[in-house]
Amino acid sequence: MELLHEGDNDASCRVAEKSGYAFAEIVPAFPPSYPLDGHRHCRKRLDTSERHRPE
Repeated sequence: MELLHEGDNDASCRVAEKSGYAFAEIVPAFPPSYPLDGHRHCRKRLDTSERHRPE
């Protein structure tokens, strides 16, 4: 799974990393729709043995 946000949004970057989305790369700006560089974070899918199950 991927998560994208604008590169200057430090709060979104912290939330992504705390949620298990590792920083992957800087995505170049694509004006006019995306005027700023972005960050792409990735998270691999957990298999059933890694998923948290409530006790």
